[in-house]
Amino acid sequence: MNMDTLRDATEYALKTAEKNTSQCEVFASANSVRTIRFALNNVLESKSITDSGIGVRVVVDGSMGFSSTTLLEKDAIEETVLRAVKIARNKKPDTSFKSLPSPKGITRLSTPSDARLKEIDVEEIIKLGSAPLEAGLKKEPSLEFSGSTNFVFEECVIMNSLGVDCEDSSSFIYAHVTAEGREGNSEFSGIGWNVARTIEGFSPDKAGEEAVENALKSKGGKTIKPGRYETVFGHYAVADLMEHVLSYAVSLGSVDAGISYFTGGLGSQVAAEELSVFDDGTIEGALASKQVDDEGTPTRRTQVIRNGVLENFLSDSYYANKASKPEKLFESTGNGFRFAGTPGRRYDSAPGIFPTNFGIEPGKRKAEELVSEVKNGVYVGRLWYTYPINHIQGDFTCTNRSNTYLIEDGEITQGIAANSFRINDNLPRLLQKIKGIGKETKTVVVWGGASAIIVPEVHFSDVNVIYAKNEEGHVH
Repeated sequence: MNMDTLRDATEYALKTAEKNTSQCEVFASANSVRTIRFALNNVLESKSITDSGIGVRVVVDGSMGFSSTTLLEKDAIEETVLRAVKIARNKKPDTSFKSLPSPKGITRLSTPSDARLKEIDVEEIIKLGSAPLEAGLKKEPSLEFSGSTNFVFEECVIMNSLGVDCEDSSSFIYAHVTAEGREGNSEFSGIGWNVARTIEGFSPDKAGEEAVENALKSKGGKTIKPGRYETVFGHYAVADLMEHVLSYAVSLGSVDAGISYFTGGLGSQVAAEELSVFDDGTIEGALASKQVDDEGTPTRRTQVIRNGVLENFLSDSYYANKASKPEKLFESTGNGFRFAGTPGRRYDSAPGIFPTNFGIEPGKRKAEELVSEVKNGVYVGRLWYTYPINHIQGDFTCTNRSNTYLIEDGEITQGIAANSFRINDNLPRLLQKIKGIGKETKTVVVWGGASAIIVPEVHFSDVNVIYAKNEEGHVH
């Protein structure tokens, strides 16, 4: 599938839809997703998903309808438009809908997408995708490795009846590796990862080598008792909290639904002064940078939290219009994306609110300085099974997965066993308990995540561990 084919289909669909609607929008996309999965020290799967199609949104008498198709012939496009119109006519008017977006141009990025990810052959994909595994085995063959490498190329065209007419393409690669071992009754585990926009920028060996280093550092891990601990969260752990517990709360859609713990909080101090949070789809070379969102609104930098004060929410056009009042106007922040299931921009999904490059501004401390400030506590490099247990309050739960260490008198002294304790806490409370933020940031795409998370390590003064495995060798 090429951009010209997508553009031709989009133009025809828009011309067809304009005949029977007050407003309409057509979004066409083509995605190529190649995945290499490995476990038990072997490549288990090489999978390729290539799909394309168009999605049509129409407005008829204040009601909105949506339909999509993978077929780009004229008769299939006409049927798709008719389905969308029929759906709209069978729905009640949406009094909150104001308008589709008007043209605002695009954000010009000089960083090109890597079109080779569309054409790369199976042999090279397997070689690149399994490189993290091979590097890990070379460094320490006694460990057990699992993980995956994803190669994604996406392109899209967006047009609407108000004059939006733009296209975009992007590419990204991300690899995750977990290295695991066992010593006596204790499990130890380490994670490594690497991300890039292009093949040249991808360093798969680093992911495998980093996983080994982190696993061996955790060797001989003990367990800790339930209690409250000073905790330094590593880059991957911070990213997990950002993706699964913070991102929904800074969405204007969540505010509208009544499930954001930041509802009514604009302009108030919601975190320690050290914390500043942003979303920025315009960073040159960053993994999730894009020229436009999937409504044709240019991407931008949005300061969500500045020095602990909540300044803005992320939004698409619908919720920005719905939330706007005479005393407070909102606008789309360029976060109206169509993500669902597999990576890529989905023609068969209506827009939702998603971050792009979602991050925390770096602090001033080196990694060793963050640790040195902890008298007695823990370092947690990776969390998993992280999810909200009360969206409205911001309560969440998670367990330690990898790279977990005991800190005593400002130094890491020994590993803590993988999967040995559970954290139950409240993120709004923790945001007020930040004691320090690291100066080095890394980009993470967490398991099940839709965004690129750019984060430093963060030191929290008081994290609640509610459960720990009942094993011998407690260290606290």
